[in-house]
Amino acid sequence: MNRAVLLFPALALAPLAAPATAGAQAGRTAQGPVDQGRETFETLCTPCHTIGEGTRLGPDLQGVTERRDRRWIVRFVQHSQDVIASGDTVANRLFREYDRLVMPDQPLTEREVGAVLAYIREAGSSAAAIPSPSDRTGAPAPGEITDEQVRRGRALFQGTARLANGGPGCNSCHDVEHASVVGGGTLARDLTSAHTRLGGRPGVRAIVGNPP
Repeated sequence: MNRAVLLFPALALAPLAAPATAGAQAGRTAQGPVDQGRETFETLCTPCHTIGEGTRLGPDLQGVTERRDRRWIVRFVQHSQDVIASGDTVANRLFREYDRLVMPDQPLTEREVGAVLAYIREAGSSAAAIPSPSDRTGAPAPGEITDEQVRRGRALFQGTARLANGGPGCNSCHDVEHASVVGGGTLARDLTSAHTRLGGRPGVRAIVGNPP
C-alpha cells in the first residue's frame, strides 16, 4: 500500500473505464443519484472514510457539504494534487493533518461526485453521533481475540502460511516492530501502529478488503 495514495477515498480502484453492458447501463440510469452515490461510496470511499463514525485514513465526511463549497469538493476529488500544489489553505492543512498522504486524481465526472455528495448528505442526516476518540480505538471485547487467531495472523503475515489466493505474505512489503516478527519488507508502510491509525478493526478490514 503506497504511502502516496492513501488519503481520502481509494477512488483509484474504480472500474470506471471498463465498458458496461447495455443492461448494466440501463439499470444504473434508472437509479437515483443517492443510490448511485451509495454504490460509489461503499465501493471506493469506505477504505478511508466513514459518515458519522469518526476518522479512518481520511476525515469523517459527515457534514462535508456544509463545511466545504461544492465546487471546491469537486475540484479536490478530481485534481487533489493540483489543489495542494496551488497552496490552497484547506487542502494543505488536511495534507499535513493526515500524515501527508495524497489522494490520486480521480476520473469521476462532476455528476458522479455530486451523487456521492447526495448520498453523504442523506446518510449523514441519520448517522449516529461521532464517537469520542476513546470509543474509536477498535479495542475488541475481552476474549474476542484468541491465541489461535494470533498465531494464524502471525503465520499469514510472515508468509509461513499461504494466503487463500496464493499471494505473498504481508512482510514481503510491510514490517512490524515486534520481537516475534521476522524483519519485513520496506516497499510499503510499516504497520506497527496500523490498528490505532486506521480506527481499529473496521478500518483495517476496509483497507485490506479494498486496497488502493
